[in-house]
Amino acid sequence: MKTTDSKSQWRELKNSTGVSGANGPSLTITAAEEMNGYAYRCRVYVKNRSLYTKSAALDVSRVPTSIQITPKNGTVWLSGGTLTTSAGTTVTGQKAVTLTSGDKTYSLLSGGNQFFWFDGAAYYAYKGPAPTLSNGLLDKDTALSADKIGSALDIQSEGPQAILTETDADGKTDTKTLALGNPVSDSTSIPYNGVSYTAVHKFQPTDSAYSGYTFYEANGNGEIAYLYTKDSGTTYLPFTLRYASTLVGRTDVNTLAPVYQATETTGTNTKTENITGKQYPLTASVLENGSKPTGMTGTVTFIISGAGIEGQTITVDLDTNQANASKPDFQPRGEGAATITAMYSGDDVYAPSTASVNVYFVLNKTDHSVLSLTAPANVTYGESANLAATLTSQNGTSQNVAATYTVEKLVSGKYVSAVSATDYTLENGVFTPKLVTNYRITATCQNLTDSKVIIVSKGTLTLSAADTSKALNDTNRTPAAAEVSGLAAWDNDTLTADTDYTLTSEGTTAALPGKYPIYIALKDSKKIQSLQEKYNILLKNAVYTLSGESYTVNAKGDTNGTVSITYQADAASAVLPVSSGSSLPKGSKVTFTAAPKAGYTVSRWKVGTDYVADSGSTYYNNISYTIDNLGADTDVSVEFTAGASAFTYQSNNDTMGTVSANYLTDGALGSAFVSGGNVNYSQTIRVSAQPRTDLPSTIGWSTAKRSKPQMARTITPAALIHSINSPRM
Repeated sequence: MKTTDSKSQWRELKNSTGVSGANGPSLTITAAEEMNGYAYRCRVYVKNRSLYTKSAALDVSRVPTSIQITPKNGTVWLSGGTLTTSAGTTVTGQKAVTLTSGDKTYSLLSGGNQFFWFDGAAYYAYKGPAPTLSNGLLDKDTALSADKIGSALDIQSEGPQAILTETDADGKTDTKTLALGNPVSDSTSIPYNGVSYTAVHKFQPTDSAYSGYTFYEANGNGEIAYLYTKDSGTTYLPFTLRYASTLVGRTDVNTLAPVYQATETTGTNTKTENITGKQYPLTASVLENGSKPTGMTGTVTFIISGAGIEGQTITVDLDTNQANASKPDFQPRGEGAATITAMYSGDDVYAPSTASVNVYFVLNKTDHSVLSLTAPANVTYGESANLAATLTSQNGTSQNVAATYTVEKLVSGKYVSAVSATDYTLENGVFTPKLVTNYRITATCQNLTDSKVIIVSKGTLTLSAADTSKALNDTNRTPAAAEVSGLAAWDNDTLTADTDYTLTSEGTTAALPGKYPIYIALKDSKKIQSLQEKYNILLKNAVYTLSGESYTVNAKGDTNGTVSITYQADAASAVLPVSSGSSLPKGSKVTFTAAPKAGYTVSRWKVGTDYVADSGSTYYNNISYTIDNLGADTDVSVEFTAGASAFTYQSNNDTMGTVSANYLTDGALGSAFVSGGNVNYSQTIRVSAQPRTDLPSTIGWSTAKRSKPQMARTITPAALIHSINSPRM
């Protein structure tokens, strides 16, 4: 806004402070990350008035990044370790402790200084004194018997937990486990790695120290991601969601690890040797929207962890030209499943990011095979998952094998046997869950086993109102039934209007043809409650099209008046106002009403191209015009004219003087006006008295019972009588 007497002042709204020196038409600032969310507006002073611009908010965030790790998921590596050997004999350095009793095989697990047995379905107490471990291993000569297996333990479910790894300003990493509150449904849009995700559930930490954190379960093109933000920021970071289950002493079953026992074969020339693991390149590429940027700085920290292996943490500087961080001489140590996590620290421009892969380490020189089960971690209800069992030998060669599968489901924090056909189907390696819960699938081949947990999340069901077309004269104007899509093949639910959902539309009672929205809403029926346990139900509205023979009516006035329209569809209908240009049903009674400005009256009506005639040769000039039976498109217009009043003037004694009148236009006298004539609303009349000069006389004007001596008066239209009064003798 530019004026000769205006000035302006910019203000920052979040802290309610003025911006020093910012009093021009534009504002330039240097944004810092802590200014994210600051909003600015300009106050303009014009002629002692204050006007405000709309506010503009800053979005100050670092560029999102993503990480690609080498190796890929499922890689099997030969690793190093300590082996006890005798001449001519190849032995394993350690083995997982198991115990067979009856038809069950129990694995020994440890959590700190506590020990438990696990048979693949339930946990059992360890009876007697805790076993002694040396260098983390049970002595090779220790024998365990079935009397060490105690009673089954209850599992207490403690709700969801978030596991996240964060890097502080000094580059140190810290893994946190936060308890989360029960999730609530959410529909926030979340941008992550170039994909738009829709939040399905939102969690808040129960620890008030982390009240600024918000955690989401998000869906992007069918992929589930677990993301969180800090302090209402717009940078989303990944985390691991798990549901805590605890045993006695509040031991989290997720933290239990297998107990290993040292092994050797009898023979001569026994010796202990260190097996040197092979070296592998460990590489992470940091990407911006799928490409490697130049000029990126910071570090990448690799964290290698897992049961039966030696954990390692390696921090490598980022190559600023290639956006790569590499540890070319990485050596895995130990045997078992492991997770390699790469964490980019971020810099002033680029945001931190994290990625993980799952691999398997096999001891070098070990003559045994490893069975690994491949299964997706997450499946949506109504979809299937492909399972594959792979047998890998110590030299790294792999082959797919036909395994037998055991399927369990999570019920009240415990895994129990799932019922085939009712809870799931599994044919030709295709697993189809029929419940929204967690499944644990165990593959068995050649006395080797591997298990994976599949989390089944709710599917998406759409309940769509159907587009409906009806005629004005239809006796049944009810919208068509809604349609259900997205049901799983084994779900055959049918939903009923007014029982399971409602449909509302103004089109069901409207008197005018046109298009009206149909709104759909759920009812709290048993069917809906059952479906909501398995699906997120989306609602889709529709369009109600009401048709019928109709005609368009238009009405207009001129500069001196307007015209309004009302109509009555039939004798039983109400009289309703409509605007010019509306389409009205055939046969409607339509009334046009004129509204002249003050001082004006209706001059004549025009319908189409013809003026409406009245009796004789005059035009119809009533205040309203009615069409009793609308049968065609109709254009109506009204011409207005200034109103007129009769004006009379006279002398009460012509022997004493006379009175004359003239039209007065722009201050100049015009033609004579004859007493008793009509004066239009906008005209002015000048009335003058001419008394006799040879006789003494007085002049008095009488207008509406008011008298005043004047030689002449200027009159505007009114029913007036002006007179010259003779003097009293």
